[in-house]
Amino acid sequence: QYCTGKAHTGMAEMADILWAQSGDKIQKLFEEDEFKNFGLIITGHSLGAGTACLLNIKCHVEKLFGEDRSIKCFAFAPPPTFSTCDRHEHLDEKIEASIQKAIANTVAYIHDNDCVPFLSVSAIRRLAKMLDAVDNVTEYM
Repeated sequence: QYCTGKAHTGMAEMADILWAQSGDKIQKLFEEDEFKNFGLIITGHSLGAGTACLLNIKCHVEKLFGEDRSIKCFAFAPPPTFSTCDRHEHLDEKIEASIQKAIANTVAYIHDNDCVPFLSVSAIRRLAKMLDAVDNVTEYM
């Protein structure tokens, strides 16, 4: 469980570690007059992008910087990392709104030929099954 949804365990742990190590420092910076009106941009590439996306969701859902501060995420080649609760489960409206706001404030950059952002357990199983079928057909060629 991560922010009332499901997340990649390793990236969720890293997002929590990043917050634990840097959250207080960032909050103290935002208290200074020079940075009071600044927003926060979270970014990463590949696994770091997935971690950035999860940290972005955490910041929005847990209101780590209050309601009004701009928090944006720029993710470069992020793998799938988060899904909301099952359809039959009802999310609190405020939490759902926070998740939607986090998603709306995320920009994912994906190259046309990059398969990682579209991977899933199901896709890997299908790929393995197809490769096995090709291997079985070509075994005696």
